[in-house]
Amino acid sequence: MSELLYFAYGSNLHPLWLKSRTPSAEIVSVETLVGFSLSFNKHGLDNSGKCNITETLENDHVLGAVYRFQAEEKPVLDEAERGYQEHSIAVGPHENVLIYIADDPVEDYSSPYSWYQDIVLAGAGLHGFPDLYLQHIRGFIAKQDPDSARDLRHRTIVELL
Repeated sequence: MSELLYFAYGSNLHPLWLKSRTPSAEIVSVETLVGFSLSFNKHGLDNSGKCNITETLENDHVLGAVYRFQAEEKPVLDEAERGYQEHSIAVGPHENVLIYIADDPVEDYSSPYSWYQDIVLAGAGLHGFPDLYLQHIRGFIAKQDPDSARDLRHRTIVELL
């Protein structure tokens, strides 16, 4: 069985969230992707903002987790990442790492639902990201999901109740 390396920087940072999509996922390392910035500028199918990264000319960086998972699970991840383009990057000591970047990001940012932002924050916290980085994520104004059942369902996956 072949395995893939994947750089997660949004909700997939949370191991339980990622395992709901790719059950074999295991953390390999925490890495820094230099020359990119994190935003919620991907408009989701549920009318909320999703994480995305944008290449910058400045010395910005995105923190993320490199996971390993079985290649046969990739179609489920691809489906979950609709609206993102697949790329291969080098990050840290790893080559040919799968990453998804939005096809058509919005100009500034689109408000994430609070459950989504909370999942991103919980994942970042589990990986020990610095407080300044967590503050950056919190700095995006989240909104309440009008679908309370979806909110509860997603929070349950990552045990945020």
